[in-house]
Amino acid sequence: MPEFLGARYESRPLQVISAVIVFVFFSAVFGIRLHGSQLSVPKNHGLEYNEASFPRCVTGVYLVMGGYFAVAVSDFIRGFIEFFGVLTMVLLLVSMKGGLGASFCRPAPSPVHAALHAAPPPNGPPFPDG
Repeated sequence: MPEFLGARYESRPLQVISAVIVFVFFSAVFGIRLHGSQLSVPKNHGLEYNEASFPRCVTGVYLVMGGYFAVAVSDFIRGFIEFFGVLTMVLLLVSMKGGLGASFCRPAPSPVHAALHAAPPPNGPPFPDG
């Protein structure tokens, strides 16, 4: 982004200022995320606080050594896994329902639905069908 702003407005000071802003705020976000993960791991997995420091250190080294490319690759892999997870869930749910056609059919009214439509509310119009 700083390179884009510097080239777009032909301003070296704007490029430097935007780079400093990105560095400061991304560093804060990075630190908050790592600290949050260190706090959530012990609670979710029954580890001690110091034991949860190891994944935090591994993540930090991975990101510092790999930089933006490491984050982009990690996000791509996670997105790939999520896409196929959602696709699998849709296929499983449609097959449990009885196929794609049955998934779009209107369900049969339940006894509660029939009871609600049997008596209109007092001093009001009757319920619509449907």
